Amino acid sequence: MENPFEKLLNEIAELKQFAKDAIESGIHRNTPEPEEFLTVQRAADYTGLQVSTIYAYIRSRKIRHYKTGSKVYFKKSEINAYIERGLVQTKPLKTY
Repeated sequence: MENPFEKLLNEIAELKQFAKDAIESGIHRNTPEPEEFLTVQRAADYTGLQVSTIYAYIRSRKIRHYKTGSKVYFKKSEINAYIERGLVQTKPLKTY
C-alpha cells in the first residue's frame, strides 16, 4: 500500500508543474480586453448613421456618451446595446 504522505507529495509536485506550465503559457492572464471607445466619426461609420444624426442623438440623450473637454466618445459595447434595443419583433409567416 502506498504511503499517503508520498501520494500527497506527488500530487503537490504535479500541481507545481501545472502552475509553472500555466504561467509559462500565459493562462494566468485572464484580464479582460480594454473597452474600445469610438469617436463621433467612427460611431457614425460603425452604425451607418450620419454624423449629424449622432450629434442629434447626443443632444437628445438617446445614446450614452462620454465627454473629455470638447471630445465625445462612445463605448462600442454601448453602441451595440443601443442598436439591439431597437429590435422589432416580427410576425410569424402565414402558411396556406
